[in-house]
Amino acid sequence: MSKPYAEDSNPRDGQENDAHPEQELRRLREDLKRRAESLVAIPEGYELIIDDYGDNPQYGGKAMFVWSEQGTDNGISVELNEKGELIDFSIDKDETIGNEAEAAAEELRDYAEKFVLNHYPKALEQFVPIREIRTKRGISYEYGQEAMGLPLPFSGFRIQIDRSGAVIGFHYWGKQKSPAAPKKMVSKEKLLERIAETVGFKLQMSHVYESVHETPKDDIRLVYQPHPYLTRFDADEQQAEPVRQDTEMYEEECWVPVPAQSSGESRESDKPPAIHELIGFDPEEYEIIREADMGEKHGIVWRRLGWTPPGESDLSVDSFFLNRNEATIKAMVDPESGKLISFMRFEESSGDLSLSRGECLEIAMRLLTRAYPGIEPFVQLKQGDEQDPGKERFVFRVHKNGVILGTEEIYIVVNKTTGQIDLLTGLSVTPERLADFDAVPKIDADKARRLFLDGIDLRLKWDTDYSDKTKKRRYRLWYHIVHKESGREVRMVDAQTGELICGRELR
Repeated sequence: MSKPYAEDSNPRDGQENDAHPEQELRRLREDLKRRAESLVAIPEGYELIIDDYGDNPQYGGKAMFVWSEQGTDNGISVELNEKGELIDFSIDKDETIGNEAEAAAEELRDYAEKFVLNHYPKALEQFVPIREIRTKRGISYEYGQEAMGLPLPFSGFRIQIDRSGAVIGFHYWGKQKSPAAPKKMVSKEKLLERIAETVGFKLQMSHVYESVHETPKDDIRLVYQPHPYLTRFDADEQQAEPVRQDTEMYEEECWVPVPAQSSGESRESDKPPAIHELIGFDPEEYEIIREADMGEKHGIVWRRLGWTPPGESDLSVDSFFLNRNEATIKAMVDPESGKLISFMRFEESSGDLSLSRGECLEIAMRLLTRAYPGIEPFVQLKQGDEQDPGKERFVFRVHKNGVILGTEEIYIVVNKTTGQIDLLTGLSVTPERLADFDAVPKIDADKARRLFLDGIDLRLKWDTDYSDKTKKRRYRLWYHIVHKESGREVRMVDAQTGELICGRELR
């Protein structure tokens, strides 16, 4: 297999130190660019779209370079520190990288380790294998440090290699300061008793996803959500307060039924209205600049005709996102039905109107009922929401017979001066699915509680501690609530079957 990189000298080797700061920075950036180009073979037809350098007082200087194939999402990115050391590398491509036959598992690890050693010769002495993850594109190997026999997050490196042996992803975190063990560990038994004394359960609907929860398919299910939703406890007896995610998001007095709507436009077919009609823009004044299929969603980006970047354009990250976002409208549609899922308008506009909140609500409801016919019985409007100057923001929650869909809300933002809708988020469940959904549980909350307590365990894990932002990395030891058998984080209990629904494996 050919080398995907090349040996090169440090960009700062042999440089004079008496150069003007601006000249020195310019020379450093040029050297880093040459260094990046020496590490990867840039295919014909790829162009440089990002060439940026930033200096962070905490982490030092970093340079980023991105090459992309025109008209596609295929690209190569390289990130270097100011010394020219490789920090991050990735290849995004539609098909599998490399044309060679699939290599044996031992060969793949050898290829991966050789790549790492060429950049960090002592890496395999400093870090130990943590995990191996097989993906659709290949195999990801993670190496890092351990403390008390447990992995330290954001230490060591991760390298992804395709099945032919080509490196398609790499990230280097480096060596971190080992944390001190707690002076006195709190016992698991004490914490489990505390959970049993405090946890209750709240009936709700929830999305479950095949990729997260290892379920047969993506769907909504009737579940009991732990309440309060405890996720972890500090392992230090002096600090053993739980981390909780507040599930009391819904104050009943703050939500009201949506205003009744007229039957609206009549349609002779089930074909949804054109996207530009729903969003409210003239297709003659815009052009489609990007489209992408993303599995269950199809993305479309329109840009206003005649737009030019303000001022002098460069290859910085800021300019890249400006050129991709400014004066655009981005929408997600269902690839099968063509129905609108969400959109956002990335252009500021003002008009002569001065619409009231009630008038803006009529506009929001018109969009909601046209985009999702039959949704009115399943949504409630949040009252007293904070507003942006010149805009009205409406938040809707989804329910079935008073049982809330706790993992989704719909946001609609209306411009008070133009009457245009600037934002729609949601909805990922159809009114038809809600109409058919059985919101009556087969087990009660007490049984769900017993199943939960019988099925959980506590597992130690180091997590990054962000309480002191002046330090590069700090760690705290936590007990996480996990499933006894799978070791995955327990999220909820199925209200029909009693199954414990778990999230990702604890890492």
